[in-house]
Amino acid sequence: MPEPSFTVESCSDAEIKVAHSGEGHRYTFSFTTDNKARRILSPAINCRDNDKAAHSAGHFVKEARQFAETEAHKREKID
Repeated sequence: MPEPSFTVESCSDAEIKVAHSGEGHRYTFSFTTDNKARRILSPAINCRDNDKAAHSAGHFVKEARQFAETEAHKREKID
């Protein structure tokens, strides 16, 4: 199976929204502060499935989180 591809739909001081390019799923990750006062992605995730996709949004959660974390770091939204 080819590597999943994602794009950033939006990024604010509160959250980052990413989309799976191939299947159209949407993922929203909020930013939170951990017990060491570092800004991180929240463990919670909001997924929106594309009903016509071959896989569920849950199938790509790990990859979506990794992409969102990388992009949030680049934008200096998380530590």
